[in-house]
Amino acid sequence: MDLLSEKLRIPRLYIRKTQLKDVYIAALSQQWCLYIKENLKLPDEFEYHSTYSPNEVQAFLWDLESLLGPDWLLVYINVIPKCNNPVLSMSNINSDLGLDAKDLTYSQYLHYVSQTNFKNLWKESQKKFPDAYRPFALNRGRRNNPKNSSWQESFCSLLLRVFSCPIVSLETGTVLHHRNQSQSCFLQAIGIFECSSNFIVITEHIPHSVHQCLSLSPALLNSNSVKPMFLLFQTLYAIKEMHDRSLFIEGVSWQQFFINESLSLKVLPALASSLIPLEPIQPIKHEPSLQELTTSWVRGCLSNYDYLMALNDLAGRQIDNPFNHPVLPWISDLSSPFGNWRDLAKSKFRLNKGDRQLDLTFDPTTFESLEGKEDVLTTQVPHHVTDVLSEITYYVYVARQTVRSVLCRYVRPNWNPLEYPSSIERMQQWTPDECIPQFFSDPSVFKSIHDDLPDLNYPSWASSAEDFITKHRNALESPYVSERLHQWIDLTFGFRLSGSAAVKAKNVHLSLVDGHVNLSTRGVIQLFSQPHPRKLLPSPYVGRSPPRLPPAEEQLCLPLDYNPVGLLRQLETLSHFHGPTQVDSHDLAAVTIAGRRQRDLQWLVTLAVELFIPERFRLLRQNATLEERWQICQDIIRFDRHLVPRCLRAFIQTVFHNETVTAQGLPPPSAHQLLQPMVSLIPFPSEFPAVLRATRRLRQLFENENMDFSEAGKIISSFSNLSSISLLIPFVKALLLKSSTAFRAALYLLDPIATALGPYETAKEFLHIILKIMGPEQPSAPLVLLYHKRFLLMLQVRLGLRCFLQNISLLVVEGVGGCYNADGVTAVQQLLVAPSTLSLSSSLDRLKLGKEQEQESESELETGDVFTFEVGEEAALLEQSSGEDTGTISGTPSRNSVKVSLSDHNSSLNSTSRVMMIFLVQYSQANAAYPVRDIYDLDGCTVSQVSVDSLLWQAHRLGPVLTARHLTRNLLRMIALCYAEGNSLNLADSSQESSPFQISGALLQGDFNANRILGCLASIAGLYGEQFVMLQYFPHAAEVVSRCIGSGTISVMLEGGLIGSCSLILACIPCLQDSNFMLCLREVLLRQLLDPIVCTVTSSEQIFARGGAARSALAIKLLDCLCAVAIRIGSDAAGEIISEPALKLLKSFNRVGKVASSSSISRTHTVKGRPDYMCHQRRLSNTLRQAQAAAEIEAASPPPSNTITRPAANEALSLAEMAATFTDHFAFQLLTALNLILGVRHVQSLVEQGGQAAQACATQYASTKDTLEADSELASQRRTSVFSGLRVNRSFSSEAETTAGSSYGSRISVVGNRIQLFAEEEPVLETTTEQCDSRPTLEEAQEMLSYRKTDSARHLRGNWLAYWEHEAGRADRDTRFNFKQIRLLQLNGHSAGIRTIHVMDSEIGMLTAGRDKTARVWSLHSQGDGNNCVSASYVYQQHRKPLLGVSFIDTARLAASCDGAVHLWDPFVGTSVRQLDASSSCKFPTVTAMKALPAQTVLVTATAEGTLRMLDTRSPSTYQQELRISPVAAGLVRCLATGSNGYWVAAGHSSGILSLMDTRTGMLLASWKGHEGEVLQVNGWTSPNGSQHLISSSLDQSISVWSADDGKLKFNFRGTSEPVHCLCTTGGGELVTGTTANRIGVYTSLTSNANFSSTKLRSDTFKGVLTAMAVVPLNRMLLLGSDSGVVSLLC
Repeated sequence: MDLLSEKLRIPRLYIRKTQLKDVYIAALSQQWCLYIKENLKLPDEFEYHSTYSPNEVQAFLWDLESLLGPDWLLVYINVIPKCNNPVLSMSNINSDLGLDAKDLTYSQYLHYVSQTNFKNLWKESQKKFPDAYRPFALNRGRRNNPKNSSWQESFCSLLLRVFSCPIVSLETGTVLHHRNQSQSCFLQAIGIFECSSNFIVITEHIPHSVHQCLSLSPALLNSNSVKPMFLLFQTLYAIKEMHDRSLFIEGVSWQQFFINESLSLKVLPALASSLIPLEPIQPIKHEPSLQELTTSWVRGCLSNYDYLMALNDLAGRQIDNPFNHPVLPWISDLSSPFGNWRDLAKSKFRLNKGDRQLDLTFDPTTFESLEGKEDVLTTQVPHHVTDVLSEITYYVYVARQTVRSVLCRYVRPNWNPLEYPSSIERMQQWTPDECIPQFFSDPSVFKSIHDDLPDLNYPSWASSAEDFITKHRNALESPYVSERLHQWIDLTFGFRLSGSAAVKAKNVHLSLVDGHVNLSTRGVIQLFSQPHPRKLLPSPYVGRSPPRLPPAEEQLCLPLDYNPVGLLRQLETLSHFHGPTQVDSHDLAAVTIAGRRQRDLQWLVTLAVELFIPERFRLLRQNATLEERWQICQDIIRFDRHLVPRCLRAFIQTVFHNETVTAQGLPPPSAHQLLQPMVSLIPFPSEFPAVLRATRRLRQLFENENMDFSEAGKIISSFSNLSSISLLIPFVKALLLKSSTAFRAALYLLDPIATALGPYETAKEFLHIILKIMGPEQPSAPLVLLYHKRFLLMLQVRLGLRCFLQNISLLVVEGVGGCYNADGVTAVQQLLVAPSTLSLSSSLDRLKLGKEQEQESESELETGDVFTFEVGEEAALLEQSSGEDTGTISGTPSRNSVKVSLSDHNSSLNSTSRVMMIFLVQYSQANAAYPVRDIYDLDGCTVSQVSVDSLLWQAHRLGPVLTARHLTRNLLRMIALCYAEGNSLNLADSSQESSPFQISGALLQGDFNANRILGCLASIAGLYGEQFVMLQYFPHAAEVVSRCIGSGTISVMLEGGLIGSCSLILACIPCLQDSNFMLCLREVLLRQLLDPIVCTVTSSEQIFARGGAARSALAIKLLDCLCAVAIRIGSDAAGEIISEPALKLLKSFNRVGKVASSSSISRTHTVKGRPDYMCHQRRLSNTLRQAQAAAEIEAASPPPSNTITRPAANEALSLAEMAATFTDHFAFQLLTALNLILGVRHVQSLVEQGGQAAQACATQYASTKDTLEADSELASQRRTSVFSGLRVNRSFSSEAETTAGSSYGSRISVVGNRIQLFAEEEPVLETTTEQCDSRPTLEEAQEMLSYRKTDSARHLRGNWLAYWEHEAGRADRDTRFNFKQIRLLQLNGHSAGIRTIHVMDSEIGMLTAGRDKTARVWSLHSQGDGNNCVSASYVYQQHRKPLLGVSFIDTARLAASCDGAVHLWDPFVGTSVRQLDASSSCKFPTVTAMKALPAQTVLVTATAEGTLRMLDTRSPSTYQQELRISPVAAGLVRCLATGSNGYWVAAGHSSGILSLMDTRTGMLLASWKGHEGEVLQVNGWTSPNGSQHLISSSLDQSISVWSADDGKLKFNFRGTSEPVHCLCTTGGGELVTGTTANRIGVYTSLTSNANFSSTKLRSDTFKGVLTAMAVVPLNRMLLLGSDSGVVSLLC
């Protein structure tokens, strides 16, 4: 560090050491680093940190979690000493090993194998028979003599090749420049400096190494076998690149391979060791191995202190590192210099905390009471010891030598000297951690640098600090400690850290058992797996001179303390501790080029073995030699071969045999060879994501394929006990996992078992299986059933809306894109049983609907349904979209509501759920633009066709925000994937499938799937308004186009994005009104979209990954867009708008000259059948599912193998592409279209400005027109070209262009060197034209491109538009609840105050309970501008008293309301199901609160008698259980809360008491006094780790969080100044509160240190007093109920 301070002028406190030799970490400012790069010299002065002192910076260098600020960097500084020995010239090292990164063909593989084997055999023969080749070698002269060079010259060349960074001389200032080379695996260099004795390399800093991952975070790789394989795969790429740059890997350990959280790997190479010396060098001083150290210590040749420091070094502990500092034992209580010894068989943590505390943290159920102990969650990882030495304890130890600011940061934020131990005896009593070496070696730790903190007092038996250090060190070396020190070593570094030995010794460390998968730089490392041998103490019976024996005549009496058996056992323990080893006599390769490559191969084997078996290499030092590492590998192969992964056995065996030609007939393995799949000995997967998906293969269990699935579903639904259902889960999984039964099991078994499990458990058990079935690699015909909206609705209800949107909705988007279309369409009706037996109910509900829908509905209802839950909420809630108000119902429906008559309520409710109601709401023509297919009517349908229906149904159901976030966003990304396959750019037969968005007749193969996506986007824009186009569609296309600007090579994904953007423009033009179209025309359509695309098509500096095919396809789509824009705005404005892009296209013909009239895209005119590119499409869609963005796909897609980065080569390739695009045919198409759109005179002026070459090309093509028209077949083909067959029926421009009933092509002729459009009419039979030409006339084109007026009832405007624009622009990960007080809806209907608001899981509707004796059902669909007043969809008014609450039972699909009596009613059909009135019978006591249990059909009610009654909605009208909720008189139950799993229910009493009950056993878990005042509200919450909590608020103005397991207080929220009577949790883990003072508070997290913000409701958005509140979590909206009966929807 002195050298760095002197040469680089970096302060010593800004630098620290690392475990790597001559490698340091420094803190540098970005300005300092930029100055070096720009000026190639050091700054005159070092820039110190403006905020932190040098001592603080020194502390932050160790704390990798701390940040010095955005303007500061941590860097590695590698100091490499110079050498004067000559070395082998680097030019003699041939890095070409015969293989490169690209895949070779089979013949090339064979050629490589044969040539390499021939060379290797020849060289082996030369070595075996040197005399036979000696004359030939003499004739070759000097060429065999190695060329030497100076060490400095070779090393400079090596530095330039590796880091591609100039070398600056600090003494002379000269700069040695570099050659530009790509860096992929090396740490990026910031600067390289040369001084008289050293080279200094400054590189980027990556905090974690692979060695740390293997030692401190093994679960990160052990959790998945693919991760170490992926790491090895990256390592081979790094080694390959090192070999290509003449580097050797010997000496590069895993400590020099650095990784981040994403497992991206970079390496810091050992540069000096890559130079081959020509003269013998002085051997490096040998460092003793651990075996030698242990033997020396056992025999007394090594002190205890030195041995313990060596063990700390092997464990990765480093001096001055507060997070991983070396530890030594506290050997006594320091009351005397030699005495009061500590028990070294127990850890200091155990001695300090006590066995009771350790047992509690290891098993919290050990004690029934936790009095005096802090609360411990049962979900914590069982452990005894948290840490051996924490950073807090370390800073307390060295507080006298640490600056105050650092102590305030790590110990206590407020400085108080009295809080630090005053003496070392007090410190030893206080700390549960071990001691540090400074207390045995450094007396300066006693001296204080603080004025107000005195020196650390030493014991009275020491005269000074130095005297204490001396005596304390002597005590460490005392016989008592030496005899027992091995026990402490076993606890800290040995076998008592794991297994049963750790549990018995109460020494289970948290960092070893928590299974953390995050990278860490601290922790405990186990070095030994066997008991450590005891130190041999001096004995009078064991010495050099033999003991005196008594005379022979006397009896031999052995001393009592003589134990020869113990001595033998100790020697045996030492032998077992070292383990069986066998020295290999194999001589490793000599130090030559070939020898170094052989040693590199052996080093690679050691790295691979260490990656999978790291514990066997932990005893090696960082600079261990190859021989030491190789010996460990040999021991593993000999004695523990089963530990070696099978994927490495063939490779290791080949290297061990060391054959010139392997048993497989291949050359010796190398990094290049191992990366090639045909010749690799390690079976790497081709794609790691594909491997991860392939690991989830379906398990096959025994199965009866002839079983009746409908009957099996009835059996499953008959179980009510969750434990019984859990026994059936493995069998249902087996049915779902087997291909022959997967679809039947999904249709008939998934719903009943999911009904019993609930959303959380269903997603946990079956979500991955559902994704597998719905997204197969090889789709089959029955898959269409799973994409029907009825099955999707079942998934949405059973999985929950959040889970559905995050997982299933993307599959539907992929289905629209054609990813899962089967190769052949077959009948699927055979999977469905007879309609009469489909229902799981014992009797069907007969539904009679309104007069306008009665006939249609009855015909559909008679057929029955597959699924067993209701979807009548569609008919009830979505009816608001038609704009008609509904009346109220009282027992029977009103005129405007759905009329229902139930023949038998009880019989229908005895089953698990009722038959799904047919969706009968009639949308307007615009909203019902998609066909309605029944599930029995899917024969001949593809998945994509059904997915379109389902996706549009979802768009209507979800609302604008969720539609934009989960549907349209992914649809836009999918457009690029439709054009990403090579043959997707070929022209297709236009008769196969019509395209409403194609102006020309040119239909690409990719248009088949893209048109369905575009149709969905257009329908959604018609539903919610043009803002979707202007604020989401066009910005997405503009972002795709902007990524191409300045890009030298346009990747495949960008090509697809550009072509898809053009298709998107064509689809969006009819969705815009004239005013909005003109508003977007110049700024968006022209400047952001069309002009950049024109520049890309005509650019000679950009090349396309697929060459001229992509450029030609883009040119055709671009021409379509220009024509569409011109037709929409009219000919007068078109001349001004599109003249500039048209002129650019015309001038492009001047660059390429006159080329052959053969376009690369028109090589295929007719394609039979559908394009076969679904397989590739599926792979891209899988990438979309993982990355969720086409931008990440584009970044991950590699450039084509023939890409040349030189500008000249790019220009040559670009000109070749342009020659294939700007052909005679395209010129004819372009000029024809421009003549008809702009007029002849305008086009002629454009030609005169630079389009002469284009006119000449068009003339050349037009001259052959007559020959083509002579052949009718060719004429038909010609009409498939752009605009060549477009018909016109009225005047579009000037008189010269007027004609009627003729085609454009018939009015084209050659005049001189140009083409001309004539006005003379040639009679063409219209019938003939229509028969051979399906393209539209100009009138039809204008009609297609004109604005399509739709129903604007749900169009976004006003406040809805502002809300949607804000939410749609937020990132996917941004889940914060932003309350801006924007009113969206006002729901009027209640005449008195609101008591309860319940939002349904689908978020399309809600229930309210008011004091006006009514319960109402509302629709939450977007409508109006935010000032609309909405009436209730249904009103239930059979209550006699003001309501206390309302709830919805998801499983039974019933609503429950309470006014002292419980009423069960159907919110979808508006009928009463059951009433449990307290006045009718004494067996129904007055109910004060109620709550539905999640995922169950049970309703929990609290009575005025202080009991809980459980009501099962499937059973007759009686309560099932009555439970006592509190052992004492706790008052009335004011509120209830349940856990998300339904396992517990909590009650809040008027006395402030809280009670917790287990719903499974009926036992009272806890009852305690939680608040001083009345409990106002309770709510359940599940933390991210799955632990259950209870949140309560009270009149005493407190909000508390309790553990739902035992009722212990977790923490209290701070910030509220008034009682909170409304509590709601959001999906993002936030807490929203409401008070009667109309204040809305938001806690940013459910933690004790959460930030709190409070907002006063404005009178213009909310009137009255707040009485009820509910959160719409996914839409991030808030429902507020007032005392006036008005409910406001705010955001």
